[in-house]
Amino acid sequence: GALAHAFFPFRGEAHFDMSERWTLSGLKGHNLFLVMAHEIGHTLGLVHSPVRHALMSPYYKKMGSKALLSWDDITAVQQLY
Repeated sequence: GALAHAFFPFRGEAHFDMSERWTLSGLKGHNLFLVMAHEIGHTLGLVHSPVRHALMSPYYKKMGSKALLSWDDITAVQQLY
């Protein structure tokens, strides 16, 4: 199921599933920072990316503390803003 979901800019809301195990490291649960950053991307107007390692990829992946924006994430934000 979905860990969280967000609405595009006209609403700007993000909701997180409180039954999930959220952590700041992502080692023993879902990394709150990564999921929140992904959902904030949606509130800014970004859609899912086909690039596997992009923050806006539709699939959650454990990235530890090495999470960076991909070229696809950066280009998408620059095109919108």
